[in-house]
Amino acid sequence: MNHQDYTVVDVGNPKLKALRAKQNSGPKQVQSKSLKNNTTILQGTGKKLKEDEEGFSSLSKDDYVGLTIGKKISQARVAKKLSQKQLAQQLNILPGILQTYENGKALRNNSMLSKIEKALGTKVR
Repeated sequence: MNHQDYTVVDVGNPKLKALRAKQNSGPKQVQSKSLKNNTTILQGTGKKLKEDEEGFSSLSKDDYVGLTIGKKISQARVAKKLSQKQLAQQLNILPGILQTYENGKALRNNSMLSKIEKALGTKVR
């Protein structure tokens, strides 16, 4: 709102004032450059993102489920004679999310994998 001619005035609601002050402060980014890699640190969150040459955060292959686990999920689902939609309804997720797990393109989430294992009654990891 820097381009506006007026400023917002909070009258009488301390919770609203505190919330707006918190939103305006936000985490600050600090660039930390070294010879090996360029990392962006978000102060206050404790999270680090490694950036590659193009400025995108890089994820390794270990961060994804992988095709072997995806095939195991698919085979176990077919063995129980369930469709992706039916299994997704049992897990309370969207069918597209289950599809990304079966394709091996989903980010590894151990709690989701354990839910899938319980629903199928078999180990997939």
